[in-house]
Amino acid sequence: VSKVGAKVQGRVSEVRVRQGQRVRAGEVLLRLDEVEARAQLAATRARALAAVARVQTARANLAEAEAQASRARGLAEKDVGPAAQASDLEAHAKSLGALLKAAEAEAQAAQAEVDTQKTALNQLTVAAPIDGTVISKPPE
Repeated sequence: VSKVGAKVQGRVSEVRVRQGQRVRAGEVLLRLDEVEARAQLAATRARALAAVARVQTARANLAEAEAQASRARGLAEKDVGPAAQASDLEAHAKSLGALLKAAEAEAQAAQAEVDTQKTALNQLTVAAPIDGTVISKPPE
């Protein structure tokens, strides 16, 4: 005998078994309403995609700033350009590197949130933990 229940509360949207029915381990017994969870997952995925786009933008900005700093440093070493400008551009590139790290951390956090939402969605499905017979009436 195994007591079965959902890990979360919700409205039952589908019952796949009836009292007295034989079931196999892993067989879906019932599903809770998924509409809200699917909407939350879609919103979370959109936030994750936006975070990835910010990472790509930060990488491009950093690459451009590093190229500018390198050119300015080369000109300064040949006494063709001001050393102060080269130093400023190098500092700007360093700042953009920090922004890139922050954007990457944000993207990782957003992906973790997507994974959490996927888990929450999976918890809306109740499956049989063992082979057996349904002995009490399933909810409607």
